[in-house]
Parts: sequence; structure tokens; C-alpha cells
Amino acid sequence: GVYPAWFNDVPDDIRQQTNAAIDVLKARGAEVVEINIPHLMVMTFAHAMKIATEFAKSFDVHYSKPTYYLEPNTMITVGIGMSSSALEQLGGEVIRHWGFNFVTSLFREHQLTAIVTPSMGQEVPILSEVAKEIGESNNAMTIRVMKYASLVNFLGLPGYSVPIGGKVPSSFDPNEDPATTRVPLGIQFIGDHWSDAKLLRLGHAIEEGFTRRLQPDKQMSKPIYYVNPLE
Repeated sequence: GVYPAWFNDVPDDIRQQTNAAIDVLKARGAEVVEINIPHLMVMTFAHAMKIATEFAKSFDVHYSKPTYYLEPNTMITVGIGMSSSALEQLGGEVIRHWGFNFVTSLFREHQLTAIVTPSMGQEVPILSEVAKEIGESNNAMTIRVMKYASLVNFLGLPGYSVPIGGKVPSSFDPNEDPATTRVPLGIQFIGDHWSDAKLLRLGHAIEEGFTRRLQPDKQMSKPIYYVNPLE
């Protein structure tokens, strides 16, 4: 399932690379079905508010202690969470309930194996040295980067991202200009609840039919932190 307006709302290189990966699946017999998911922005805001209030609950004991250091961006998130009302939180749960039922019906109505999106809404910038030292608050950028993760997290859906291009972290050159360094691009498969095995099969098909085609003479380099999801 592909929601075109959502899927295509990314830079050209990400869209083209993700479409190329989908073409591999279509060549192996997959059928692409256009779908529509309304109220995505509303669910994104409800999700953000839920995270902020969970931060506030977890760090409340430290928030008011001048002797306890919280990274500035965390302080901002905790402050936003503490300022929200019970009415806003209950409204967010109503939205979550609606989204859960809608997506469940969407999978059933269209007989979907997965909803397909790019993994990220924009390429992730390399952290500056200042950001490494004191943190960074850039909610607009964070929302753009995480736009395809919100639905998964908010509704508790399984999501699986598979690398389809870019540069893996193990090959970063410390002398390279961060402004020109590319991080991995990925395709994301969002499944219905308890459909993890189907997402792993899709990921395997991408690795066999697309990722290894980019480096036909060798296995794709593993990133610095690597976990085999099948082990």
C-alpha cells in the first residue's frame, strides 16, 4: 500500500531511490495499491504531545533540581509536556483509538501486506560539534526526519527499515566535510499488528534484489552497530 501524497513528500533523490526499490518488489510479483490515510498531521501532533508528557512524567523529579543536569533539548520537551492539559491528553487518546481502528480496517479492506514509505522524510544531517557538546533543539527538522516513524510509534505498529543507498556509518571518513557526508537511505515497511514475519520477508527480498545489486562484488558493509533481527 502506498499513499502517494505522503510517500512523495520527500526530496527527489529519496523518492527516486525508494521507487527503484519498490520496482524490484513489483518485478518479483508484488502489487502496489494506492491508499489514503487521513488526519496524519493530527496524529503526528497527538503523538508528539504524548511523547512530551511521558518525558515530563519520567524526568519530573529532576526537572526542578538545579543540581541535576538535563540536556537543554530534553528540558524543552519536559517543559512542553508539563504544560499540556488533561483535556489535550484525552483528546490525543481519542485520536489514537480512531487511528488504530482505521489502519486495521485499511489492511483488511485492501488486503495489504505492508504500507510502504521512505524511512525518513529528509536526509539526516551530521551532528555539529556544538550539538554534540550541548545538544540541539530543532523540532521542525526532527518532525521532517521522523515523519514516517510517527504513525508506527503512535499506533504500536511493526515497522522495518531496510537500507537502499547512501553511505553506511562504518565507511565515514573523519576528514570528510560533514556537509557532503551522506547517511544511509532506507525503505520502510509498516505492517499490521503481529505481521513482523511478512516484513522480514519483504526486507530479505530488497536485500537480495536491490541492495546487493548496488555492490555486486561484495556484501554490503555492516554499520558500526549491527544487530541481526533474525537472531
